[in-house]
Amino acid sequence: MQKIVVLLVIVFLVGCQTTPNKDEKSIWFGGQIINPKGDYVSLYQGEKFIDSIKLDDNNFFLYKNDTLPEGLYTFTHKEFQIFYLKPGDSLMLRVNTMEFDESLTYTGKGAERNNFLMEMFLINENENKLIPSYYPLPPETFCNKLDSLKAIRKNIYNLYKKENLFDATFDEIAKASINYDYYSKKELYTSVNRVNTIKYPENFFAYRDSIDFKNKNLQWYFSYNRLLNRYFDNLVFEKTEPSTSYYNKNSFSHISKKIQLIDSLIPNEDLKNRLIENNAKRFIEMCNNDAQRNNMLALFLNTNTNANHKKEITELVADFKAVSPGKKIPNIPLIAIDSTVVELSSILKKPTVIYFWSTIARNHNYKIHKKVATLQKKFPNYDFIGINVDNQISSWKNFVTNNKLDKNKEYRFKDLDQAKSQLVINSLNKAYIVSLRKIILDNNANLFNPTIEKLLAKYQYKK
Repeated sequence: MQKIVVLLVIVFLVGCQTTPNKDEKSIWFGGQIINPKGDYVSLYQGEKFIDSIKLDDNNFFLYKNDTLPEGLYTFTHKEFQIFYLKPGDSLMLRVNTMEFDESLTYTGKGAERNNFLMEMFLINENENKLIPSYYPLPPETFCNKLDSLKAIRKNIYNLYKKENLFDATFDEIAKASINYDYYSKKELYTSVNRVNTIKYPENFFAYRDSIDFKNKNLQWYFSYNRLLNRYFDNLVFEKTEPSTSYYNKNSFSHISKKIQLIDSLIPNEDLKNRLIENNAKRFIEMCNNDAQRNNMLALFLNTNTNANHKKEITELVADFKAVSPGKKIPNIPLIAIDSTVVELSSILKKPTVIYFWSTIARNHNYKIHKKVATLQKKFPNYDFIGINVDNQISSWKNFVTNNKLDKNKEYRFKDLDQAKSQLVINSLNKAYIVSLRKIILDNNANLFNPTIEKLLAKYQYKK
């Protein structure tokens, strides 16, 4: 296998270099997926779908495009990562899905840029585990800690810059991967300490003057978007709620004000639309109040100018309305462990909790079944029905069998995409609580929420 990898890389790279005039505007993108979770790798530029690239028998893929512009792209294979391409690149990746981000490496022309981005991404992941211990510190000490962490990244940047000569366009992305992560951490520190009386140094928020609200090169980069979201959260508080020591960032009041500020302050139409869509969608998915959900839809339609976004959010609200509390649970076809097809309504014999899981999300998989076992003992009046949301049939059956789960309470969807839409499955933590008469009592329960036992006790005798 190793010989195959080496041979492919040689053919791929040499082949691109032997036709410089023809390929100077072409982009080659390929690689190998170890432990693949499907047959394809998908390529996106922002929200725009570019292509699906089929894996061969050795889990390799190879793709050529003569018209893609320079910029940030996303590849997906169950998980996803952002990377950078420019005409003339011949980029190879190698990734093991068992440790997706940690194993992802690049070779070929363009590799130095993307290995730098991955290094910054992984450093930020590690920093995020450390930063909460800094929140109790006074602002000056907190800033000193951040400066020390930032210096490590700047040293790495200087080495890459010296050795590989980042061009001006990518250099902006490289600097943003450092600066915007630290701006974001300051915004998070401010938010976490909102309940405390803190006197900030005069220059603590000086970085806000350098935030570019119209940058098209950065508009799809997660560090940039993360900073903007946290900044607007704090701006809502500072502008509209300064007299309160606590505010709920998930409330209708907060998110509606946040959307209005985004609409008024961001001139980049694509960026503005996406931030508005993300915030409106997050509220709609968490909300259990039909009136507030409809009000959010009205605000969204008034501030977002993207036709596709409008269609998606309007349909999402309609989907939620169809499965709101008081409605009957949709009678969706399921597949049992013995491959027979059953209707959802036919297996609901008692008050029931319907939860979802995936063999791919291994940690969640084990935790949710352990949690269900605990809740089942405390609430024997309920049935707990697990529905797998993968297309990996053998993995599902093996997990159920090997872990000796109750096969009468484990199913998968016959039509996964249709079921996900009908039940609005936007998170593996989502669960339905259904009454004896198959009426939805809660369409957005979370079995890991500390209040779940009170919720189950409240509903267990509902008809």
